[in-house]
Formats: sequence, structure tokens, C-alpha cells
Amino acid sequence: MYKLSLAALTVLELTPPQMIDCAQQAGFDYVGLRLIPATPQEPSYDFTGDTPVRRECLARLKDVDVKVEDIEILRITDQVDIARFEPIFESAKLLGAKSALVAANDANEARLIDNLGRLADLSAQYGILPHVEFMPWLTVATLKDAVSLVNTINHKNLSVLVDSVHFHRSHSDVSDWQAYNGTMPRYAQLCDVPTKDVTGMDEILSQARGQRKAPGEGYINNLAEIIAMLPKEIALSIEIPERDRCHENALERAIRLNHASKKWLKTHFLG
Repeated sequence: MYKLSLAALTVLELTPPQMIDCAQQAGFDYVGLRLIPATPQEPSYDFTGDTPVRRECLARLKDVDVKVEDIEILRITDQVDIARFEPIFESAKLLGAKSALVAANDANEARLIDNLGRLADLSAQYGILPHVEFMPWLTVATLKDAVSLVNTINHKNLSVLVDSVHFHRSHSDVSDWQAYNGTMPRYAQLCDVPTKDVTGMDEILSQARGQRKAPGEGYINNLAEIIAMLPKEIALSIEIPERDRCHENALERAIRLNHASKKWLKTHFLG
């Protein structure tokens, strides 16, 4: 069966060291850590250098079986300075991470291609594979966009990240993956959508950041087909924020989502 990773967004109320403990206690194989916040409203933790939070994460990792699969979130915009990510890659390597989530949002394609190429060069020095995640509200909005971009860059240390929610909301198709000729992803994000329809991009963004469902509990009818198109050896990151279940603590949520995801995978891939 696929290995499962606990995504940071699923338990974002926890500190990174607490996320490691939660992933271990909930039965996950891996954990994803958000070393750079996605929004100004999120907690920010300093991973640049030998900081207390980095030391605490390293200490926790020595005592658990869980490994760090991915770190996030690296935003590539028109103002990005690629060199500023080097301290993050240094910490990611020490933590044992193998993958990084990249949000590419620059309308200048030539500049975006150049920056992603330089990011791939830099991260390769630390054994980190950046994954470009398409999201409907970014310039790289669909699977087809991400495939075309990574194919064009043609760098062995660059891949594509498939999030099943973004795949569905961007109206991507599994046939779009057939054109991909780059490095295969190390991980993907498994989740479902809470409503069949949405009123617009604001609702898409709101659901993506705070209102997802466990696989099989929502409205992505071709979810198994999406996962089946990807390499069988990848880790599946369970990224399911649920603001409507705030009565659960993080560990209760992580345990429930781990069990629900394994049940869905068993039904569709081991049944």
C-alpha cells in the first residue's frame, strides 16, 4: 500500500515539532513541515540556521519512526530572490526532507522558467526535489500548465505536484499527464472536495485552505483514476484541513484521516 504523510495544513495549529509527534502517534509514515508560511496570518517559525525550532525538530525526529518527506512553501513570484531559499534547503536537508512544494505565480514565462531552473540547481545541492504545484488561482493553474512548464525547463531536479482538489477544481484531465516527460514526483496530495459546485475563485480558495474532505467522502468521482496515473511508489500526503471540525484536537483528526485514507486506498487499490 502507498505510504502516507501527514501534511502540515491538516494540523496547522501545531508547531513543527508537535506535527512530528502527531504524525508518529497517528500512524503516518511521513510528515510534511511548513518551513515558510503560506499566508501572513499563519504562525511563522524560523528555520534559517541553528534555531531553537530546528533543534527541537531534529531532537524529535531521533525518537520517532516518522521521516520528513516534504517542506513548503516556496513561492516563485516576479519579486523572488532564489538565493534566499538556501538556508531553508540547508534545514530541509538536516531534517531529512526529500521534496519541496513550489507555488509558481509569475505571468512572465521567461522569468519564471529561469527562476525555476535556478531553484532546481540550488535545491539539487541539498538533495531536495522541488515539485511545482498547480493551483487554479495561480498563473500555473492546471495540470496541463504544470506539465508544459516543467517539460520546457527540462531539469532532472524538478517535478510536478498533483493535489487532487486542485486537479478537480482546475478541470484537469488524466490525459494531460500523458504528455509529461520530466522527473516523476516523489509525492502527491490526497483529499476530496466538500461540495459539487463552487460559486467562484474565492470559494475555491477558501475550501482549499480550510474545508476539504477525506478521500471518498466528497465529490471527486475520478479520484482513484487520478491517483492511479501516478507512480505507485510515491508518498501520499493527506492534506485535509477541516475548519468545520474544530471540536476535534489535531491528533484525533490525524488518526481519523489516516484511517479513512487507508480504508479508501484499500477499497480502490487492494480490493
